[in-house]
Amino acid sequence: MTTPNFASCLSEAGHLPIVDNLFRGLCARLLRDPAFTGAHSTWTQSRRTFLFSTAFAAVLFPLSGCAYDANEDYQRKQAQLRIRLRANPGLLDLIRLATLAPSGHNTQSWHFTLTETGVRIRPDLSRRTGIVDPDDHHLFVSLGCASENLMIAATAVGKTGNSEFDEMLEGQIDTGFTRGPAKADALYPAILDNQSSRSNYDGRAVSLENLKLLESQAA
Repeated sequence: MTTPNFASCLSEAGHLPIVDNLFRGLCARLLRDPAFTGAHSTWTQSRRTFLFSTAFAAVLFPLSGCAYDANEDYQRKQAQLRIRLRANPGLLDLIRLATLAPSGHNTQSWHFTLTETGVRIRPDLSRRTGIVDPDDHHLFVSLGCASENLMIAATAVGKTGNSEFDEMLEGQIDTGFTRGPAKADALYPAILDNQSSRSNYDGRAVSLENLKLLESQAA
């Protein structure tokens, strides 16, 4: 299969008014987004930014007649996010797994920053959902989920972590790491299998056994 030329795809898309407007809007968003312009030095956009460019292709190219396996490319980038950690991973690899945490309304309202001893997680208040979460309860629970992912992943590969929550500094979480024994945790592979989206997980209905288990845990 021959991969179509990107410029010719855009030229062809320009002949369709709806696609042209969509293309212009997406380009404008890319140019405004500091994650694409390099204005940030920290990991600020999580997997939403990582996958945005692929979603751009997945939407635009089929409409323009240039669908060159965009869905496969999207799936490939999804898989890259879920690669198991190597024996001695860096902090960015741990952050990668932290960004797979569930978040309220899938807003991924967090900033990650590397510190001298580990990782700092701060709330991204620009992603607040004031109507459904007026007191930011869901937002800070989401930060806790990301922190938990970080700790579980670190422990699984031999990094002992200690987290501190500072409510005086917008509720940031500082986690420092030292070397320690690797400890298996059943939740570690679950991080890689978890899917936080509004899409079907695998299309199957939840079994009655699992529903009863969930009910018993919530009781």
